[in-house]
Amino acid sequence: FGGNGFHTFGGNGFHTFGGNGFHSQRARQQHRQRQNRSNNSSRRQSEPEDLASAFARNLMQMIPILLFLFLWAFSPAPEVHYQLSPNSPNSGYRTQLQTKKLDVPYYVKSKAQFDKSFTPGTFNRKRMEQTIERDYQGMLENSCLFERGTKERMLRSYSRDQREKGKVYELKHCDKLMELRQKMRE
Repeated sequence: FGGNGFHTFGGNGFHTFGGNGFHSQRARQQHRQRQNRSNNSSRRQSEPEDLASAFARNLMQMIPILLFLFLWAFSPAPEVHYQLSPNSPNSGYRTQLQTKKLDVPYYVKSKAQFDKSFTPGTFNRKRMEQTIERDYQGMLENSCLFERGTKERMLRSYSRDQREKGKVYELKHCDKLMELRQKMRE
């Protein structure tokens, strides 16, 4: 054993530095406990500041979303220029017009106002009529699917009366859709 504070026991590699290892371990534990107590007290003092700064950061992140929602809620609704049916909820659409290319019927509030907004022969009018034709085609496709489903249910019904009605059930929107697609090919 040397007098330098370094001891080796039995050559198995167990070393202690600075004398008795138990006291140095206890000193380290006491030092950690004192540090934890001081850290906890400083944390308690800074918690209100941390909460306030976290709230401010979250609020700053939410401002763009809140602004977007505010502008969306108070922006005016886009003006509807036409309806495909005169019996729509907006009952002011009574004047019937037709698109130039496919003769699709549509309704406007006033022909003069519609012509003013979409002057005949212009690119805007052509684009508007294409939109009307696409909307009309989509409406016919949805109505045709509904009619086909109704006919199929009638034909599969347990009721003989329903099956007879299914046999003669007309697919009016499907017929109109076929006519429209024929015009589109021409």
